Amino acid sequence: MSDNSEFIKAPVIKNRNGDLSKRWYVEYQFLNPKSGKWERIRDSGKANLLNTSEERMKALHGLCEELGARMYKEGFYPYADSKPVNKRNYNIEFALLEVIDEKQTYQMHTSHRDSKSRIKTFIKWLRENQLNRLRPSKITRVIISDFMRYLVVTNGISNRTRNNYLIELKSSFNKLKTLEMFPDNMPNPCDSIARIRSKSQRHVLFTKSDMKRMQHWMEKNDPNLLLFTRHIIMGMRPIEIIKLQVSQFDTEDWFINVWAEDEKTGSYKKKIILEQYRQQLADMALWQYPGQYFMFTSKGRPGLKPTTRDYFSKRFKKMKDELGFGTMHTMYGLRHTTIIGLVKAGMNHVDIMKYSGHKTLDAFQAYVQQYLDDDSIPDVGKSLSFVL
Repeated sequence: MSDNSEFIKAPVIKNRNGDLSKRWYVEYQFLNPKSGKWERIRDSGKANLLNTSEERMKALHGLCEELGARMYKEGFYPYADSKPVNKRNYNIEFALLEVIDEKQTYQMHTSHRDSKSRIKTFIKWLRENQLNRLRPSKITRVIISDFMRYLVVTNGISNRTRNNYLIELKSSFNKLKTLEMFPDNMPNPCDSIARIRSKSQRHVLFTKSDMKRMQHWMEKNDPNLLLFTRHIIMGMRPIEIIKLQVSQFDTEDWFINVWAEDEKTGSYKKKIILEQYRQQLADMALWQYPGQYFMFTSKGRPGLKPTTRDYFSKRFKKMKDELGFGTMHTMYGLRHTTIIGLVKAGMNHVDIMKYSGHKTLDAFQAYVQQYLDDDSIPDVGKSLSFVL
């Protein structure tokens, strides 16, 4: 048996975020030595004939093991008689497409979407300037600087967005080194390019008075929006909330299971349902709905078709407009308000990180500091021994 592991990519399960109305499958790839490109193959076996998430996942796990055994133990490789392409001959366009594929194996969906978009914008610019056939080692600091200038001058992007592109390209060239597609002894062409100082807008925190006004409005006009925003306060992100299914709710011990693929940090979490919110869920009698039903739909009750983030964003904006809030009062601001409230209440930072999802204390403290460093005028009267 020959070792072809360098020219194959292991099978992975694609469960379409748990949507049973879509085709689930196992995807694996082989490097075609003639074209030098990876060819994707998708196989689902009989998994899509099954009606529950558990049955489909079990079937696809079995298919994964079977394919893995053929590829790694039995040495199956459809181009075994052909000589694979030497990676050192790849051009920059092909190399960056490899980076996109590689990042997909460990990035969360939203992060990979943004990463892929930035890299493809760079590839498009390389094509327009007839630079896409250069070897990766020929991409210099000058070329990267020209691309940065193009983004700012021609596209009119903000300094912050420009910096995000620079971070993405630096990460991509580091990845090329690990893929042995960029010389180890050469510096990353992005290393000596400085970021531009940017002043980013932040979400405005809500006051206790704001929260009471919103609660009163939603109880009267939009109870479904109230339930949605309460999930944000419980530490969940909108993209996670719209994927929630009835089966994830435990209304006996009062917690929500959030699966790794839906959680930003990539790890399984149990979200405690706050005692103040339990009655609203109890009144919904979730036991009467099938487990695969989505919690949030346009009907205002669990159903087969989930709604979108835009659906609730528009409803939240309607409430904001009627109550007179500004543009930086956002749904996401509810989450920030909760985190800063916990900090000011003296809760242990490590415990708050379990709620917020920050992985390091440094990242958490930097996040918190931007909200604690405000420009409000202090109440100096408390420190004075005299007043007029």
